[in-house]
Amino acid sequence: MPRPRPFSADRGFSLVELLIALVFIGLLMAGMAKVYQSSLNTFYVSSETISSGRRNRVALDMVYDDLNATGQYLINLTVYPTIIDNNTNPAFYIIPNRPYTGTDVPTAKALGDELYLYLDDALPFEGTLTAPSAGASFAGSSNAERVANKTNLATLDRSFTVTFADASYASMVKDGQYAIFKDQWSPVRIQGSTVNGKTVRFTTVDEPDNEQGLPTGVNAMSKTRHFAGTGTFTNPTITNPSTGGAPVVFVRGGQMVRYSIRPKFLDPSTPTVALPCLIREQGVYNRAGFIADDSLQTIVAENATTFKVYLSGDGGRTWAGVGLTANDFASGWTNGILPQVNTQLAAVGLPSANNTNDANWFRETPVMVRVDLTTRSAVKRTENAAVANTAEYRERVQSLYLVPRHFGLSFK
Repeated sequence: MPRPRPFSADRGFSLVELLIALVFIGLLMAGMAKVYQSSLNTFYVSSETISSGRRNRVALDMVYDDLNATGQYLINLTVYPTIIDNNTNPAFYIIPNRPYTGTDVPTAKALGDELYLYLDDALPFEGTLTAPSAGASFAGSSNAERVANKTNLATLDRSFTVTFADASYASMVKDGQYAIFKDQWSPVRIQGSTVNGKTVRFTTVDEPDNEQGLPTGVNAMSKTRHFAGTGTFTNPTITNPSTGGAPVVFVRGGQMVRYSIRPKFLDPSTPTVALPCLIREQGVYNRAGFIADDSLQTIVAENATTFKVYLSGDGGRTWAGVGLTANDFASGWTNGILPQVNTQLAAVGLPSANNTNDANWFRETPVMVRVDLTTRSAVKRTENAAVANTAEYRERVQSLYLVPRHFGLSFK
């Protein structure tokens, strides 16, 4: 017979033992929860920091591209544009410390510079000059004679057909733009454009010798030349053009771009509070001042609290615009930043830019540009606050330094 087990061997945990175990488990879970919460906060903060840095880089890349295109005069490669008025709307200028409202940024911090720049804006694709149909020619011998003798130009065939790799490119070609034949950089202003799939057909506004002051002897309408394609222009004729036409780019001529901080209502959770955003606006140049085309407006960076632009004529030793409190064109630009640039140039033995009279002074002067962009995190967090039990945004500042491509590049 087996021996009976003692009664104590069948006993479970006592209530006291269970309570003690629960206390230890609770302490352990509290510690793990604290570690988990800390890890989660670190993840959120790191993600927001990385996102802010990525957003800044994308924004500064766009500013970099536009600064490098400042003073890019494509319509005429030999003469500065004469339309620019240096007293009302220069080709390049900065208005510092412009206030913006409607956001939760404190009034003392809600300031940002406005950057203005002029360029001929090339569309990011090109086409090929082609005949309107297989085997067709553009003009007969009578037109060839008119081209050679530059007589009876009013009756000269001024129609062109350009084919693109994609129909979406063709749809972006509009009246008022310029078509530039890359074989000899001949620009023509287009009108009456019609789109048919990948093809655009248009006529030109002006007669050959009247087209944007082309140099003597250059005839923008010579289809013989443009149809050669190879640049040799020896075999093709007007009635028998080469099969390889000239590459053609399209340009929005005389464009003005503005960068500034503007309030935008983008967060549905706060419909009455706007986000501060860095905005890129573009429009046709107007001597009276900047006029934006709403279809060309772009939000470059959300939650951008500060946008500052400085200039240096002494290689970055000092920066014109630092410490300025003025916030208008006259005191901030004409009597503020420009005199400081001239002082910098004089300090290193370079001639003054004469920038109060010359609309294209920056084309003669290799001035360095510095852009500081400050963005903040999407939400407030206690980890970002210096005061306990409060929440703040985390801000990140990134800078861009460059001498724009067309600065110091003179036509003279």
